[in-house]
Amino acid sequence: MDEREFEQAARNTEQINAAGLERVRQLLEPESHPDFDGKHCIDCYNQIPKERLQAGRIRCTDCQSLLEELRRRRLA
Repeated sequence: MDEREFEQAARNTEQINAAGLERVRQLLEPESHPDFDGKHCIDCYNQIPKERLQAGRIRCTDCQSLLEELRRRRLA
Protein backbone atom coordinates (compact mmCIF):
# COMPACT_ATOMS: atom_id res chain seq x y z
CA MET A 1 0.00 0.00 0.00
CA ASP A 2 1.53 3.32 -0.99
CA GLU A 3 1.23 6.54 1.00
CA ARG A 4 -1.74 7.89 -0.99
CA GLU A 5 -3.73 4.70 -0.44
CA PHE A 6 -2.90 4.78 3.25
CA GLU A 7 -4.04 8.42 3.51
CA GLN A 8 -7.28 7.62 1.66
CA ALA A 9 -7.93 4.66 3.95
CA ALA A 10 -7.31 6.88 6.98
CA ARG A 11 -9.76 9.50 5.64
CA ASN A 12 -12.38 6.82 4.98
CA THR A 13 -11.97 5.46 8.50
CA GLU A 14 -12.26 8.96 9.93
CA GLN A 15 -15.48 9.60 8.00
CA ILE A 16 -17.00 6.29 9.11
CA ASN A 17 -16.09 7.00 12.74
CA ALA A 18 -17.53 10.52 12.56
CA ALA A 19 -20.79 9.21 11.08
CA GLY A 20 -21.04 6.59 13.81
CA LEU A 21 -20.44 9.15 16.54
CA GLU A 22 -23.09 11.45 15.08
CA ARG A 23 -25.61 8.60 15.03
CA VAL A 24 -24.90 7.83 18.70
CA ARG A 25 -25.29 11.52 19.58
CA GLN A 26 -28.67 11.57 17.84
CA LEU A 27 -29.81 8.46 19.68
CA LEU A 28 -28.84 9.96 23.04
CA GLU A 29 -30.58 13.30 22.48
CA PRO A 30 -33.79 13.87 24.42
CA GLU A 31 -36.83 13.04 22.33
CA SER A 32 -39.77 15.35 21.73
CA HIS A 33 -43.27 15.00 20.37
CA PRO A 34 -46.17 17.49 20.32
CA ASP A 35 -48.45 15.03 22.14
CA PHE A 36 -45.99 14.18 24.92
CA ASP A 37 -47.31 15.29 28.31
CA GLY A 38 -44.05 14.66 30.16
CA LYS A 39 -45.28 11.53 31.95
CA HIS A 40 -47.04 9.11 29.61
CA CYS A 41 -45.92 7.06 26.61
CA ILE A 42 -46.98 8.70 23.35
CA ASP A 43 -48.00 5.31 21.91
CA CYS A 44 -49.80 3.41 24.70
CA TYR A 45 -50.32 6.22 27.25
CA ASN A 46 -48.93 4.13 30.13
CA GLN A 47 -46.82 6.01 32.63
CA ILE A 48 -43.12 6.08 31.74
CA PRO A 49 -40.69 5.06 34.51
CA LYS A 50 -38.75 7.91 36.11
CA GLU A 51 -35.41 6.65 34.77
CA ARG A 52 -36.62 6.79 31.18
CA LEU A 53 -38.08 10.24 31.69
CA GLN A 54 -34.74 11.43 33.09
CA ALA A 55 -33.06 10.04 29.97
CA GLY A 56 -35.38 12.18 27.82
CA ARG A 57 -37.48 9.31 26.46
CA ILE A 58 -41.10 9.63 25.33
CA ARG A 59 -42.00 5.93 25.04
CA CYS A 60 -42.21 3.10 27.55
CA THR A 61 -39.70 0.28 27.09
CA ASP A 62 -42.30 -2.01 25.47
CA CYS A 63 -43.30 0.57 22.85
CA GLN A 64 -39.67 1.55 22.24
CA SER A 65 -38.72 -2.10 21.70
CA LEU A 66 -41.59 -2.54 19.25
CA LEU A 67 -40.59 0.61 17.36
CA GLU A 68 -36.97 -0.55 17.12
CA GLU A 69 -38.06 -3.98 15.87
CA LEU A 70 -40.24 -2.39 13.18
CA ARG A 71 -37.35 -0.17 12.10
CA ARG A 72 -35.01 -3.19 11.90
CA ARG A 73 -37.49 -5.07 9.74
CA ARG A 74 -37.78 -2.14 7.33
CA LEU A 75 -33.99 -1.97 6.97
CA ALA A 76 -33.58 -5.71 6.43
